[in-house]
Amino acid sequence: MSLITVISDIHVGHPAAIWPSKHVTDQNVEIRANAPQKVLLQYWDDFFSQQDVKDSEYILNLEESIEGYNRKEHGSNIMITSLEEQIKAFVALLAPKIPGKKYLCVEGSRYHGSQDTQVGKTVGDKFGGTYMGVVGNWRVGDTGRSIHCTHKSGDAALYKTMTLDRNSLYMSAIKSKVKFDPDIMLYGHHHQYFRVDTQTRINVMAPCWKFWHPIKDGSRYTQTQPSIGGLVLKVSKEHVEVDKYLYPLEHVYDAFVEV
Repeated sequence: MSLITVISDIHVGHPAAIWPSKHVTDQNVEIRANAPQKVLLQYWDDFFSQQDVKDSEYILNLEESIEGYNRKEHGSNIMITSLEEQIKAFVALLAPKIPGKKYLCVEGSRYHGSQDTQVGKTVGDKFGGTYMGVVGNWRVGDTGRSIHCTHKSGDAALYKTMTLDRNSLYMSAIKSKVKFDPDIMLYGHHHQYFRVDTQTRINVMAPCWKFWHPIKDGSRYTQTQPSIGGLVLKVSKEHVEVDKYLYPLEHVYDAFVEV
């Protein structure tokens, strides 16, 4: 059996996302984690202390490891706008957890990088990993099982589970053309854990490592509360399982006000 740890949407660089307890830049500026980030660090360490995570042969990152420089808001609400420093901070978080594991990743949104920087590839190269581009079609060792993964699944008119069900249906429709019929279809991007089991496969949206923050404004507040944590896939010739590890939310931008 192969154990695969799945992480996604870490968004290092955002004040509501995980950050090392202390990061010193190349200019010798020290940036410390805020209170919610210290909570995420505790979750991160707890997740990577789980036995199945420690025993995993692979780490699969569905990407958006860093926040980027938030160009739409001119760099506001960012720990530091340097992509290089954000990447260094992410590597510092994951490097102690990865020895003995094979690293694989897909590419995330260019918005969380730049036009001339493929963050997924840059991070993958630092870990000597396998960069699969925007689409990953992966046959897992000698299990006879396969995984299809991309960062974004697409959008649904109402419910995210509709996207998972629809994509599974479409994959079945094209399997004779692509010669590929995955046992699992995996996505990040939505910052929420959802799972739909169809007759042919397991379909999953992965949780994230970033507490809720306003997306443009608060109009989608009820629809965008995130799931914090990671997954472990247990893949063998006989079966496929998905274990989720989810953690409580802290409220950064939506904290209660007492007057």
